[in-house]
Amino acid sequence: LIPTESEACSSQESCAWQVSEWSPCSETCGTGQRTRSVFCETGGADCDPASKPADVETCESTEECAWAVSGWTPCSATCGE
Repeated sequence: LIPTESEACSSQESCAWQVSEWSPCSETCGTGQRTRSVFCETGGADCDPASKPADVETCESTEECAWAVSGWTPCSATCGE
């Protein structure tokens, strides 16, 4: 009987969670959320669920924030400053 030259095995040593870039913040002025894809190279069974990176986080954006101003009220002084 000839011994086998190789044997099937499995290792999680090189398995790693893969993440995409964060999406833009859901709000353009204020607090919102951003998301990203998180997946295991091998389909999920080989990656440690306890070390899975977040796929949603809170974000702050001031991209489209602007001051809202109204007209001036009448002057409070009736004579001078």
